[in-house]
Amino acid sequence: MGIAFVCMILTAIGIGHGNAADVPDPPAIRNADLIRDLQLRDSVADYYWSERKHDWAATYAYRRKTFQETVPFDFYVKEMESGSDGVDLQGLEILRVTKTSSDWVGPSVEIEIRFFEWVTNQQRLEWECASDPACRNGIVVSGMTYPTVWIWRDGRWKCLDCGRWVTYPSNARFVSSE
Repeated sequence: MGIAFVCMILTAIGIGHGNAADVPDPPAIRNADLIRDLQLRDSVADYYWSERKHDWAATYAYRRKTFQETVPFDFYVKEMESGSDGVDLQGLEILRVTKTSSDWVGPSVEIEIRFFEWVTNQQRLEWECASDPACRNGIVVSGMTYPTVWIWRDGRWKCLDCGRWVTYPSNARFVSSE
């Protein structure tokens, strides 16, 4: 499967290539109706659109208070900028939504998401090409799947685990600091 075929498929399902610098539209979200809570659906859309725009103040606001007390904003911005280098989020596909609960965080919602990204970062390209025989020089479209965890705190939905730890390695470290 070549890159042209993948691009054709993404265009057909409504996920096209954009420029992260001008970000004309939010990332497309397929199967958004699986998220029945409209506030949660809007929060998921806003969080990942903010990531695409590199609006780190907005994504930081979606983190728990204990996260914000533990991870300084300047460090967060530096990590998120580093993790986003050469990656442009094009769309999301909601695969599964499950209500969960634990002693650690209480009630939560786990949302399994497939992230569609244009990848131009050379290190990431080499990593992806090692496992994808269709990968060629240039742009690669990633369709990685990650679970995300959302919790209701302080009158709004907060992202406890925002997934995409390969794109944003800081997400894994940030979750462990909760």
